[in-house]
Amino acid sequence: MRALPPPRPVRHSSGWLYALLILLPGLCPAAAASESPWFATLGVSTISFTSSADLQGPQGRIPGAAIDIPDTQTLVAELGYALTPAVDLRFLLGVPPNLKAEGRGSLQAAGTLLEARIAPAMLSVTYQFNQDGRIRPYIGAGVAYIMFLNTQDGALDNAQADDRFGQVLQAGVDIPLDASWSLVLDARQLYWKTTASGNATSFGGMPVSADLEPDPLMFTLGLSRRF
Repeated sequence: MRALPPPRPVRHSSGWLYALLILLPGLCPAAAASESPWFATLGVSTISFTSSADLQGPQGRIPGAAIDIPDTQTLVAELGYALTPAVDLRFLLGVPPNLKAEGRGSLQAAGTLLEARIAPAMLSVTYQFNQDGRIRPYIGAGVAYIMFLNTQDGALDNAQADDRFGQVLQAGVDIPLDASWSLVLDARQLYWKTTASGNATSFGGMPVSADLEPDPLMFTLGLSRRF
């Protein structure tokens, strides 16, 4: 039995964000004048991926090769700060879900190419409409950073994938339950590209790489509390 490679080290890159969140109350005194500007949300997210991939070997593109990434679910936590009554800054982290890349087309027989734990982190700014209404829709945009915490071999030996930044478009609705609690329905479209590589056992150990555009669509149902 082949031993799995050791987990890749986790890179921490959000120290600047924590410093920004600490400074925000002083930078935005107007938002804090009437009530606490801080809020937090816990939720369950379903993540759907596209199947766009370009698989390359030493001689160029592998004909008929495709990759499919099944949907997955995870728990997420979001910390928010009201910059104004209508504008919120939001930072979201997710419990690392398991991502699988499965062979399709000429790679159908290979099965699972690799598995990885990914850690999504997103920073966005949203604008809320109808602030005093019973239903409060919002839209926003931001950036995401997707980290691969560890990668396990499947039909690819020595499998690895690159951490990358991406862009986020966001829309949702906030439904107040009382003065502090609210129900949140949120959708985020991530535009994210990465590169995976390894040695394909089904092609005699040939080195291959894939330019992936998973472009995850993330739906979240959560409960939010303002502090």
